Amino acid sequence: MRAKSILEVILFFIGIYLIGWAMDLTGIFQWERNLTGFNWIFPLFSIGIFLFLFMLTKRQFKTYGLTIETWKLELDLSLNSLLLYIPPFLLGFWILIQFNLSYAEFPGGVIMAAVTIVAIFLIFNVINRKYSEITPDKKVATKSNLLLLITLLLLPLLLGFYFTKPILPIATTIIWQFFISGFQEEILYRGYFQSRINEEYGRPYMFLGVNFGIGLIVASLLFALAHIFNPFNPFTGQTQLAWFWGIWTFFSGLLYGLLREKTNTIIACALLHGLTGAIGQSLALVFGWTL
Repeated sequence: MRAKSILEVILFFIGIYLIGWAMDLTGIFQWERNLTGFNWIFPLFSIGIFLFLFMLTKRQFKTYGLTIETWKLELDLSLNSLLLYIPPFLLGFWILIQFNLSYAEFPGGVIMAAVTIVAIFLIFNVINRKYSEITPDKKVATKSNLLLLITLLLLPLLLGFYFTKPILPIATTIIWQFFISGFQEEILYRGYFQSRINEEYGRPYMFLGVNFGIGLIVASLLFALAHIFNPFNPFTGQTQLAWFWGIWTFFSGLLYGLLREKTNTIIACALLHGLTGAIGQSLALVFGWTL
């Protein structure tokens, strides 16, 4: 059946959200938000369902970008991408802070979408020249890169100690943003959704030197929809929709999805996604920024 892959990922997306909205009726999500500031059960449940179906249908990890063959090179690539992402990212958030704007509303979400588009062109202009081939035997400074990764994740904690801020919320934010927002979301959206559609439709198009297919677009749209639905639950009467957060995250999804296509795995996109969220949100706690 044509479009079988698209139907599969949309049904998975709808099914997971229906279950999540029903689970919210129990009060368990509010309980964990009160306890830790974040929801852990729903994203872990989602990834558990994906892995169960993945194993049940005997799919190949490599096809879905779930491999560590080139992790050293992708760590190097993601850190270089982060350096290129930081200037437009900081500019966007500086504007939001100066004018007391939210990225979930207009015009904050549009501003962040614009700086993300700039970041996409900056990143791929550089990495296409520096990383013409993604191979495990390419030499990179792995020890230095690991040290930099750890330093970046610990920096908000050290600043929190210095400015005598509560450390637990900062630590929780780093862990959640890096592992849940970063790796869990990338496994689901770029690993499962994007790869599954690529299996059926291939990657016949090219943009910024990267081959891609409609899997990139569909996965980015679903990623945006997930953020639009963030404050929404029809079962509890919550009808607010974060449309402008969705606009920003659609373009973020394109960035992460292009990285997934460039590297053939989800490592680089998960690292970039996790680092930007972990560093940005935890520094906001340290300095009292409202984002």
